[in-house]
Amino acid sequence: MKALRFDTLFLLAAVICALAADWSVPSCVLLLSASVYTLANVIPQLWRYYHESKKHPNQ
Repeated sequence: MKALRFDTLFLLAAVICALAADWSVPSCVLLLSASVYTLANVIPQLWRYYHESKKHPNQ
């Protein structure tokens, strides 16, 4: 089994917390911050993947 990264666990815990707290304001703030943190880690990877695929269009 692949080990989960911190940002994935943080987002999962924030979703569980928001659902358990019936979408209270602090849990929504936690969920938004976890989402932004996850996006900040994913967007550079997608950007690199996009530019690599642009360099090799036949593959």
